[in-house]
Amino acid sequence: MLTVVGYSLNDTIIIFDRVRENLRKFRRQNLYEILNLSINETLPRSVLTHGTTIATTLALLLLAGEVIRPFAWVMSFGIFTGTFSSIYIAAPVLLWIEKRWPGEDARGARTLGARAPATPAISAPSATPPSAPSPRAPQPAR
Repeated sequence: MLTVVGYSLNDTIIIFDRVRENLRKFRRQNLYEILNLSINETLPRSVLTHGTTIATTLALLLLAGEVIRPFAWVMSFGIFTGTFSSIYIAAPVLLWIEKRWPGEDARGARTLGARAPATPAISAPSATPPSAPSPRAPQPAR
């Protein structure tokens, strides 16, 4: 269980960190395009990292004894599932969350069809009391 969570969480953090960087870099693109770009930028690193660890666990699976074989099966499953979930599940879930509950992204812009904030029914009191003169008003002559 820890293998699945560890690989998934590690890759998800790396992808979303790249999303945060790309949100600042590419201000005109929407979230879908930035997610796609970020996953494509981190994919070679993920393939290399997970490819070497899966090769090691497959070697354990084929060459190790009966005691290590169940561990190698679980590790292989964890590496595959963790990689799959971070690439194919985390990004669509983020898009769904942003579509369902739009908020501000890292640029400070509203995302994915966000609605304008409602105007308050009661206006807030002004900062200056009504009897105080305006700073731009001409001062009376003495």
